[in-house]
Amino acid sequence: MFRIKTRDRVLAFAAFALAVTLAVGAVARHALAQVADQFQSVADVQFAGALALDAVENGHQLAMRAFNALLIERGDEGVRQRSYQRIAEATASAEQARSAFEALPLDAGTRQLYAETGGPWHGWRESGERFVQLARQRDGLLAAGRSPTDPEVKAAADAAYTTWQATTKLERTLTPALAAVTRRNTEQVAEAKVKAAAAVRAGDRAALAVLVAGAALLALLALVIARSLQRAITTFQQETAALCDAVHRGDLHHRADADRVHFELRGAIVGLQAAVDAFGVPFQAAVRCAERLADGEAVAPIEAEYQGEFAALKRSLNHLIEVTGRRERDMEALIEAAVRGRLDARGDPSAYRGRDAHLIAGMNQVLDAVAAPIAEVSAALDRLARRDLAVRVTGSYQGEHARIKDALNATTEALHDAMGQVSLAVTQVAAAAGQIASSSQAVAAGASEQASSLEETSSSLSSMSSMTKGTADSAHEAERLAQRAQSAAADGGSATAQMSRAMERIKAAAEGTSEIIKVINEIAFQTNLLALNAAVEAARAGEAGRGFAVVAEEVRSLALRSKEAAAKTEELIRGSVQQAQAGEVTAKHVAEVLGEITASVTGVTGLLGEIAASSREQAAGIDQVEQAVTQVSQVTQQNAASSEESSSAAVELLRQSEDLAAVVGSFELGGGGPATGAGHAAHLPKNSRAGAAARA
Repeated sequence: MFRIKTRDRVLAFAAFALAVTLAVGAVARHALAQVADQFQSVADVQFAGALALDAVENGHQLAMRAFNALLIERGDEGVRQRSYQRIAEATASAEQARSAFEALPLDAGTRQLYAETGGPWHGWRESGERFVQLARQRDGLLAAGRSPTDPEVKAAADAAYTTWQATTKLERTLTPALAAVTRRNTEQVAEAKVKAAAAVRAGDRAALAVLVAGAALLALLALVIARSLQRAITTFQQETAALCDAVHRGDLHHRADADRVHFELRGAIVGLQAAVDAFGVPFQAAVRCAERLADGEAVAPIEAEYQGEFAALKRSLNHLIEVTGRRERDMEALIEAAVRGRLDARGDPSAYRGRDAHLIAGMNQVLDAVAAPIAEVSAALDRLARRDLAVRVTGSYQGEHARIKDALNATTEALHDAMGQVSLAVTQVAAAAGQIASSSQAVAAGASEQASSLEETSSSLSSMSSMTKGTADSAHEAERLAQRAQSAAADGGSATAQMSRAMERIKAAAEGTSEIIKVINEIAFQTNLLALNAAVEAARAGEAGRGFAVVAEEVRSLALRSKEAAAKTEELIRGSVQQAQAGEVTAKHVAEVLGEITASVTGVTGLLGEIAASSREQAAGIDQVEQAVTQVSQVTQQNAASSEESSSAAVELLRQSEDLAAVVGSFELGGGGPATGAGHAAHLPKNSRAGAAARA
């Protein structure tokens, strides 16, 4: 019986009831007519009204959700357009349902309640249309290229938000009004049920007199039909309401229980469920795709086939997937190039739009900011490797780049100052070497003159010795020889005085030479200090100052050698001074002896024996003087040789300083030229340079 259609059941029951109630008469027929009227009212008015009111509520709720979606200012353009379309469709559907409800034959109370929903409904409609207009105005400004922070855009957004708030308030007024109409419609169904029951009871009482059994069966069948219809309608309403509520909550996985619904209404439930599924499948696919993109996963394009708005959603998502993948590949290429040291690699911002283009352009700016200081520092180091100490990094940088610039400029400045000091020291060393060579030549010339004077003195002493021996051998010519001895003694005194003066000059020259040697020692000491300072500065310069450190070490070695040669020369001169002092004492002694000889010759002219003895003593004294003069001559020759060696050492020092000046001159210290250290050879006298060349 449950599988029999309602129409067939009603017709069967009516035929059976007609057969049973033919005997009942006009009363039973009238009662059945009343029951039929009540059920017709329920089917045509209350049931249709319930469907219409449900459609109005459904459209109203769909429009509100679309309003909420448009309130999200940063929503996807496709979503916003679909929201506009959804608002239009939901509002039109609700208006159509309202028109259908108004066309029903409503009673005065229901129509009055329904009329009370008109004001809130029209206010809600107008406020919603105003909200849509403002939202479209904001979207139009953004589409025209305005910034979200533009005052006009913000004003449109604020006005839209204010309108949305007003729409929400009206919605809270409209919902209770619609609920009141729905309750009234439900109450009418209950009233119709009560009226039908009363009609049945009236028919039963009328038919009871004719046929109690037929009337009872008719009432029973009528009650069964009523309950069956009520159960079918109630079950259908419950499943429909549950499905709509699930959709409202966003639960697209909810399924209606079609088995609970009457088989005649089961097709409607299945169709409604299919409509929900048709919307949920692409929506869930879009959600999964968006979630994977947000998690940074690689997402494959959507391959499923859709139609209409779902196809547009698919195209938008696939385009988003393609742009995201291309952006990630470009960023990975830039990062890999930077890791490999290829700072000239750049991305193409023109291949993107919006924030993606700004992101690629920003990455290019970062690479430009890193590459510029590296290029300038590399060029400066290259010039510094070519010994250009005037190079500086002039670019304007910040942070670590500024620290690199300051460190490199400080290094080149320190090298520049150190090389300038070395150049000045080389010039001073060259001048001092020239002075040393000139002084050594003067000392050598004085020593040669002393040697000549000593040779003359030695010759004079030899002659005097011969004369004294002749006097001793010729005693019989004592007077004549005495006179000659007196004259020779006088000559010997004069020669001795000359020799004494020569010894004093030798002593003075030796002392002057000793002072010069002290000056040489001081110069060697200062040169050694300068070489040590230069070696320290070269060590601070690191690898760039290694060559200069070698040169500084050579200068220091030359200074030490000069100091050693000066010390040897000083020792020789000190010996010469001592020998000269001894010669001076001997010369004084010879002068005293010659004075005594003169006095003895004058006093003892007649004493030949004494003269002979005196002559032998004179010969012995003259031999001693001759030996002393020979020793002084040897010392003087040694002084001359030492002076020549000092001159040679000075020339060698000058040559080494010229080599050092050439090395210093290879560095550019600014001002458009190299470091000046040449020209110091001009301080060397011509005779010193000539002597050095001859010895070489």
